Amino acid sequence: MTLVPKESEELKFINILKSKHARYVTGGEIVSKDAVADDFVPPGAALGKITGAAKYGPVTRDLVGTGGADASANTIPLAGLNETDWHNWQVGDSIIIDPGESAEETAVITAVDEAGGTLSVDSISTAHAAGVSVQKNDGSSTAQFVCLDLIDLSEEDAIVGGITHGALYRERMPNYDEIVDADLPLISFEL
Repeated sequence: MTLVPKESEELKFINILKSKHARYVTGGEIVSKDAVADDFVPPGAALGKITGAAKYGPVTRDLVGTGGADASANTIPLAGLNETDWHNWQVGDSIIIDPGESAEETAVITAVDEAGGTLSVDSISTAHAAGVSVQKNDGSSTAQFVCLDLIDLSEEDAIVGGITHGALYRERMPNYDEIVDADLPLISFEL
C-alpha cells in the first residue's frame, strides 16, 4: 500500500503555534489507524512511537479519578474521560497503571464508558489511588513530536508532519500534560 497525503472531509483548524520560529519533522511519519480510537486525531495532538513498529500513535495517558480503581470490579475511573473531550482509549488496548512504581501492573481494556468516565479491564490486583498515572502500554506514551493538523485515519494509516522545536499553546492541545512537556524539552508549552 502506498500512503499519500490527502484532503479530509472533516475540517477542524486550531492554531497551536505561538511562534513562527519552529523546527518541523521532515519527510513525515506514519500514524497507525489501529492505534487510534476514532477516525480522526485533532490538531495539536502529541504523538509517540509505537514499540517495535515504524508507526506512531497519540500519547494516551490520564490519572485515576476520584475514588480510585476498584480491583474487585476491575474498573478504573479516569479524571479526564468524558463524553465531550477527545480521548484515545479503546477496547483491546494494553494499559499500564502506576508505571515505574512499586504497584505497577498491566491490564487490557474490555470496555470504555465515556458517560461514567470509567475503563473496565480484564484484571487488576490493586485498588490504585486517585491521581495514579494510567497510560497505553505500547510505547506511544512517550511524546516524539506534536502534529499541527487534523489527522484523517478514516480509511488507512496517514502520513503526518509535526513540530519538535518551537512554542505552542498548551491549552489548545488535546493530550497535553507535564510529561509531554518533559518529553519535548525543545518545545515551550505556554498559556
